[in-house]
Amino acid sequence: MKAESVPFTEKELRCSGFDIIRWLDIPPGPQVADIKRRLVAHCAVHPADNEPEKLKKIAVDIHVNGAE
Repeated sequence: MKAESVPFTEKELRCSGFDIIRWLDIPPGPQVADIKRRLVAHCAVHPADNEPEKLKKIAVDIHVNGAE
């Protein structure tokens, strides 16, 4: 899994909480942390999605639809 660059922590995501705040125009807080946790879970299954543009699309989908 490490060879595939699977993120094991939020710090290994190729985006930050500040990116999520900017992308979604939301304030800092628990919602940002929840989205980051869900992005890590998504990337554990789909490691190729750990790229900023893909993460942005997934974060928007999570925020708008509650989906992952």
